[in-house]
Amino acid sequence: MDILFNILIKIQGNILLGDHPYLLYDSYLFYKELSMSNEHSKIENLAKDVVGQAIKQRLTIATTESATGGAISNALTNIPGSSKIFAGGIICYRQEVKEGVMQIPSTLLEEQGAVSLEVTTSLVNNLANLIPSDLGVAITGVAGPDLDDHNNPVGTLFIAIRSHLAVKSYPLLLPSQERTQLKSGFTQKAL
Repeated sequence: MDILFNILIKIQGNILLGDHPYLLYDSYLFYKELSMSNEHSKIENLAKDVVGQAIKQRLTIATTESATGGAISNALTNIPGSSKIFAGGIICYRQEVKEGVMQIPSTLLEEQGAVSLEVTTSLVNNLANLIPSDLGVAITGVAGPDLDDHNNPVGTLFIAIRSHLAVKSYPLLLPSQERTQLKSGFTQKAL
């Protein structure tokens, strides 16, 4: 976004930075709103696909989210018909919730860190006991602006998906961006 902001300055700089500096700010906000609108459209389209496929295959989905703060559940439930497939979701943002509600051992959290493949896999496995469903999704990550307690860089993401057949866990690293953009990126990857 900084590159595009600099392009706006170069293209319109003389006019915008002269007597009307707020115009540059308005252009930047317009670009930011357009960018966020595109991100929302991507998430909405992905959620429509997930809900549509789950309805066709008669599957139910449950989520447990940390880094996305409920954005996956929100995206799914924004789609008409989602009540047929969405069993429920748990936001386990704080350590205490991961330990108390999600029943993640404190030793695992201390040794591996909340943002780890092991914890994310445990979250999705424990979710099955709390919210019965055909598919479970768990997500943890570092949205920044700083490293987490185990020195995972901003943009680190772990996703675990559980079916009746297996659990698959995926480590990912997204480019460092603004916090809201990272959360949007995390949500897209999970969907």
